[in-house]
Amino acid sequence: MNIVVTVTYNAHQHGILDAFFDCIRAQNDRDFILLIIDNASTDGTRDYLSKLDLPNLQIILNEENVGFGRACNQGIAYARDHGARHVTFINNDVEFGPDLLGGMVASLEQNHAAALSPLITPFDRRDQIWFATGSFRWERGLSPYHDRIWQPLSKAPAGQILENDFVTGCCLVFHMDVFDVIPGFDDRFFVYWEDADLSMELKCKGFKAITDMSLV
Repeated sequence: MNIVVTVTYNAHQHGILDAFFDCIRAQNDRDFILLIIDNASTDGTRDYLSKLDLPNLQIILNEENVGFGRACNQGIAYARDHGARHVTFINNDVEFGPDLLGGMVASLEQNHAAALSPLITPFDRRDQIWFATGSFRWERGLSPYHDRIWQPLSKAPAGQILENDFVTGCCLVFHMDVFDVIPGFDDRFFVYWEDADLSMELKCKGFKAITDMSLV
């Protein structure tokens, strides 16, 4: 079982949720629970979520905005409590094809990795790369870096499996074994940088994080 976690906060006002849930409905692999964690939205998001007609849907409504990292940790706890083998974090401003969620899990297992990201392109510049691989740069302290950002998509090493030092939390699947060693995201990061911190923890603990360039 794969627990697919998306964190909402006043997302309804941006008009992004319909497209996201259409992508969820279109998935060919159905072995997942969609867990929506709302961080005390005030824009109608909660009413919108209450009317969703989706199979295998669970919703957690937080009474305050606890931040992205802490909400993701709620997703990890839910996955652990329900005996899930995988947990996927995906932002709800992401659009994706019908084979993405199942393909990410399958590739994670086939490549014996702890974490996996797909190739990600910007919504309005789909011929360019936003994330393919990530690394840390030390010139200005410890900074996460998207190695091929804004390069033409045609330059992406098609179909390859590439290892990362840094993986983005925008769309990322983990094997749950990771969280037997690493507790989860450091919730002192309210939003942003929590994925960089966790990536460094993965690296320090010897876990393999990859990008499957056949998944986009």
